[in-house]
Amino acid sequence: MERRPENILVVDDEAGIRDAIGDFLAAKNFPCECVANAESALHALEGRLFDIVITDMKMPGMDGIVLSKRIKDVSPDTSIIIITAHGNIPSALEAIQFGAEDYILKPFNIKALEHSIAKVIEKKRLQRQNITYQQELEHKVEERAEEIRQTSIDIGQTFFKTIHIFGNALESRERYLNGRTERITLLAYHTAVEMGWDQKDLAQLLLGAPVSDIGKLALGEDLLYKVTPLTDKEALLIRSHVEEGLDIVSNLAHFRNVSAIIHFHHERMDGSGYPLGLKGDSIPEPARLVAICDSFDAMTHSRPWRPAKPPAQAIDEISDLAGGSYDPEIAEAFATTVRKHRLDGLIGNKPTEQFYEATLPILASPDAWPE
Repeated sequence: MERRPENILVVDDEAGIRDAIGDFLAAKNFPCECVANAESALHALEGRLFDIVITDMKMPGMDGIVLSKRIKDVSPDTSIIIITAHGNIPSALEAIQFGAEDYILKPFNIKALEHSIAKVIEKKRLQRQNITYQQELEHKVEERAEEIRQTSIDIGQTFFKTIHIFGNALESRERYLNGRTERITLLAYHTAVEMGWDQKDLAQLLLGAPVSDIGKLALGEDLLYKVTPLTDKEALLIRSHVEEGLDIVSNLAHFRNVSAIIHFHHERMDGSGYPLGLKGDSIPEPARLVAICDSFDAMTHSRPWRPAKPPAQAIDEISDLAGGSYDPEIAEAFATTVRKHRLDGLIGNKPTEQFYEATLPILASPDAWPE
């Protein structure tokens, strides 16, 4: 589409020069307005957009330098051409310092003026072209960044679903754990929401909770299926699953930020847990939360060597152990959450649909996937 001609304002106190420039511009089809002084020029700029101002340097009242400064204050995109006598070249250069694009010397011929206008128009064209290019480039970069972000999320969610399959594979090896991955994750998620965790922390929790016991994939089935009491050696092997889990996820970029859940969810507030015997706040908060959810799920589901406890009894036991085994604040929030959301309904079920409904929207956030 052809661009409209530049609007030009001519400012000169000599009528002969004003008329000559005006006639030339009209002959070249440039819309123009001619005024006799700087004050009139500023008044004209208030009511109309001018692309170029051609102004004399030396005029009664406000001179060309001050006018150039004022024009740039009110209309920074307007280009300025200074007309000056030979002796005023330093002043013309000063005007250029304050934003004038070019100057021509008196006495001047129309060819010099035409050349100066052409230079300014070409400069403005290149500036517009550069702005358009920059905007298009920024748009393309934004589009590409969004594509990469969405690809990262898609890959991450696919990876998350794959890890969920690993959790299900573990449950299939320990048949009495069916649905444990989903239940623990949902218990942790709803409790964290009750506690006011932000989106980023929720996302990291949802990445870590489902794979908290992934290290058990490295243990033998004979050990996992054993229904008689464990020997001391076997108990140590079972405890090693936290280290095995840490090894499994250490090379997976998406899970580096949640390794603390895997490594420390069997630590206890009084230092009686494993693997490091951490105490109190030295245990990361997500691991303290998962520890409670893991214990509740274990208590409320039967094992070959013991029956399940009723949910109310399990909550009471967790509350009794708050401050010793469990974080008191989280234990209280957990009890409130289970009752408020009736999460005892999860017991004995494999809530896969609820699991994905809770996790995937949160994991669509860029915060979920560390770079």
